[in-house]
Amino acid sequence: MLVVEVAGAGDERTLAGAARTLAERVNSGRAALTGREREVFTRFVLGGVAEELRRRVNQAGQLVAAMNTRLKGIKGVFNKCG
Repeated sequence: MLVVEVAGAGDERTLAGAARTLAERVNSGRAALTGREREVFTRFVLGGVAEELRRRVNQAGQLVAAMNTRLKGIKGVFNKCG
């Protein structure tokens, strides 16, 4: 019978325990990386959507201003009050 102990981080573990601990750390690291990737992607997408919405709202404001300017000079049925 061969018994292997792994020493590290101030405590001793069996080989199976060390493998389990390392597997947990790997999974935790993967989950953290996946979370960061998701956060970066979400920020990128939301940032792009927000920029496009800002641009469209600005264009709409310019269009309304231009239409109002043109309508000020038009005399029509609705402008004949009194």
